[in-house]
Amino acid sequence: DLAKKKTFPALFNLYRQGFLNPDEVHIFGYARTKISDEELRDRIRGYLVDKKNAEQAEALSKFLQLIKYVSGPYDSEEGFQRLDKAISEHEVSKNSSEGSSRRLFYLALPPSVYPSVCKMIKTCCMNKSDLGGWTRIVVEKPFGKDLESAEQLS
Repeated sequence: DLAKKKTFPALFNLYRQGFLNPDEVHIFGYARTKISDEELRDRIRGYLVDKKNAEQAEALSKFLQLIKYVSGPYDSEEGFQRLDKAISEHEVSKNSSEGSSRRLFYLALPPSVYPSVCKMIKTCCMNKSDLGGWTRIVVEKPFGKDLESAEQLS
């Protein structure tokens, strides 16, 4: 819900303003819900644009093509291996001309699953490029449910 109401609209605004170059940025959604790329695009489309604005509609169509989706559990390597494969396949198609890849994981999840998701990212989805790329994780607040759990997560 947070992704379709806040995250994707923010990304679309960055795209429209020219801050997300379609040759350099690709967005991979990951969650437990089993849906296709197109079903995810349909779910977020209504939150991104005024249907009466033709200019936005064209930009939206191009932006939505940057989005792919992989489903899987938060605590199992299987889904994260599929995510890594999807990302790697995209990187291989781009890296011949773009150089090193950069992976940014934005976690808009309950704090209770941060440890398992971070472990799976570390185990399965780290950047493997020998061209100097990087992997980063951004955590959506709240970070823990109290001071003790926040300290455990950090």
